[in-house]
Amino acid sequence: MSGTNNRLVVLATTEQVPDESCDILALTLPTMAMLKAKERTFLALEDIFPHVKVYENTSNIGEQVTHWLLNCDQLCEKHLNSVRAFSSTGFWILHRLSDLNYIHRVIDILDGRYQHIELWTTSSVPHPPSPKVDFSSLNMPSFGFGLIHVLWFMKAGLPNLKICSVGTSSKQNQSTQVGGEPWWSLLKRSPGIIGRRIAYVKNKLTRKLCKQVGHVWVVQSGYDVEVLSNANPQWHFSNIRSYEANLANEALADTVEYLDEHLVEVAKKFFAQYFPRYQDWLLDWFNQYYRHVVLKLKDYEQGLEARMAMSKPAALLYSIGAEDALEEVLCRVANRLSIPVFFFKHGGIAEHFLLPSILDPYLEQNTVLQRTQFIHSEIEQAAYRNSSLVNTIISGPLFRVKARKGGVARNKK
Repeated sequence: MSGTNNRLVVLATTEQVPDESCDILALTLPTMAMLKAKERTFLALEDIFPHVKVYENTSNIGEQVTHWLLNCDQLCEKHLNSVRAFSSTGFWILHRLSDLNYIHRVIDILDGRYQHIELWTTSSVPHPPSPKVDFSSLNMPSFGFGLIHVLWFMKAGLPNLKICSVGTSSKQNQSTQVGGEPWWSLLKRSPGIIGRRIAYVKNKLTRKLCKQVGHVWVVQSGYDVEVLSNANPQWHFSNIRSYEANLANEALADTVEYLDEHLVEVAKKFFAQYFPRYQDWLLDWFNQYYRHVVLKLKDYEQGLEARMAMSKPAALLYSIGAEDALEEVLCRVANRLSIPVFFFKHGGIAEHFLLPSILDPYLEQNTVLQRTQFIHSEIEQAAYRNSSLVNTIISGPLFRVKARKGGVARNKK
């Protein structure tokens, strides 16, 4: 089946099955399983835009987004004296725009193939919410590739889409649920839960009783940082991300009207060329990021430098690397104050067998931030050979140390 009819039903529910006078695009695994059980032919997203084309398409949009971010950076550096105001959040911007680009391409194909498109779902589908961007939401949750995001952007990208509410949302029996989980499942897991809580309390007490020799700022918590923290109770590890995000949100914003006009024109041109179905929504997002993040960076950075100089943390720790403008400013200020910065490893050994990602230069392979980068093997050192700012340490995989009977320790991943 590939557009044999001029009518398409996009199915996001298992409540009802369309008749055979239309093509069906199944959006969820339960829907696909239900259609297979009923021996109905259907399309999946892979049939509309094959995965083999996705890598090539994503690499292309990645190059265009990177070029656009650099243009915005240059304007901000010239008129605001702000460094990498947009590229510093390039990981999330590129991540979200890549998802939206895929949705856009799928909708382009469907719109050209079918005269009538219907969306069948058990609940109403609102328009994409107005994007809210500040230092507390730099991961841009208004974007994404979850089912609700696909439905949002399908509705916004297809003005003539007919939405049909089919059946009702099923509700699980609450009498056998505890917090959304069956009681017997919770009971089965309770020994492990209790054990972890005891270990947590023990660790807290150890820290309280242990003499502190210094403190470390944790910009990103995670497994690697937690292992380091548990092994060093004499150090105080402060999770400062939320606190610093709140201070950044309260920073004073610059006002540069000339820059406003030029940046908006650059954004309009880019969105009109690559995301014409969503250019108004994206322009709203862009203005939010510019006004609530970019214009506050300078004032926030000045206050941060004074706070960090007074606090004098021994180091800054990042579990996976600087993902956004806030985390990059923290790193740059630490560099100026000669405070060591450490990035742990995000990926695992499996990534050596994957194609390079367009996101690599914005995270682990960022070569513009001065730091010590932990890596797993010598193979990874090649990414940093041309950067004098990155010192690498081959740590290998981290192991959790656990004592066994008889006092002999063993290593367990």
